[in-house]
Amino acid sequence: QPYARSETIVPSHDAALSSRLPGCGRSGVWRRSSASSWNCVHCSKSRRKGKPARRAACGVRPYELDPGSTDRTAAAALVTLERAFSGDDSIEAALHFVADRFAAIPVSAPRDRKPKVAIIGDLYLRDNEVMNQDLIGAIEDGGGEVVTTPYNEYVKIVSHAYFERMRREGRYSEYLGYSALFGAMEAIERRVLGERFSTHRPFAEQQQIKETLQRFGVRIEHSGETHDNLLKVVHLIHEHPDLSLIVHAGPSFCCPSLITEALTERIREVTGVPVVSLTYDGTGTYQNDKIQPYLSFAR
Repeated sequence: QPYARSETIVPSHDAALSSRLPGCGRSGVWRRSSASSWNCVHCSKSRRKGKPARRAACGVRPYELDPGSTDRTAAAALVTLERAFSGDDSIEAALHFVADRFAAIPVSAPRDRKPKVAIIGDLYLRDNEVMNQDLIGAIEDGGGEVVTTPYNEYVKIVSHAYFERMRREGRYSEYLGYSALFGAMEAIERRVLGERFSTHRPFAEQQQIKETLQRFGVRIEHSGETHDNLLKVVHLIHEHPDLSLIVHAGPSFCCPSLITEALTERIREVTGVPVVSLTYDGTGTYQNDKIQPYLSFAR
């Protein structure tokens, strides 16, 4: 039984489905109170350990002089981080060890910079190399450098807008609870990641968020994937003014992805960066070849 030893937590509308899965007798229905704050914090800690390693790999691999050295370092990094996360080693020491290993990889001269490509879209699909047909590999094979967004940075990009919405809607208990949780996560980041890996908090002012969203015809009262994508796009342009391409990755028939896709021309008008949308339908038809013309003629 593949799920016999797992306790799965599912939304209430999926409870009937999960009860029919083999070995899912321990399934429980997710409610807002079901996930404790500490579970959220621990989940955040696990996310924050892997994402800096992926960002480091994406920044080094296109320029490595010894092909495959970055992937070997990344594989070793995962083992090191796994041991640290399980409590066998120091987390701080493991992170610095991994960073030093990436820094030691021989790379080409800085003048040989390749076009930078950012990935936005579905939160799960954009990071899953099976679902997105190894999108990062396709971009790098096409001559680009991928700009990733670790989850600790992503949370900072969207958090203030969500807090402001909670205040406007009078959801003060949620605001206080999530603000405290966010503060705990930031404290963990400073302690675990340190200045070497931490990211600053963008969009700290309400007026800045409002002005950013208005450029796309969106209000702070809106929420969801498209809202988050727009804040992320503007942040990435600010952090990487030399960005050459934005890739929007989404699953077929996904309503938020369709809304973001409808805004791609507006994103190009506001940012000056072209956007290509890739839709993965599960049939196995290769989608990533659509990015090659954009990389070949990148600015």
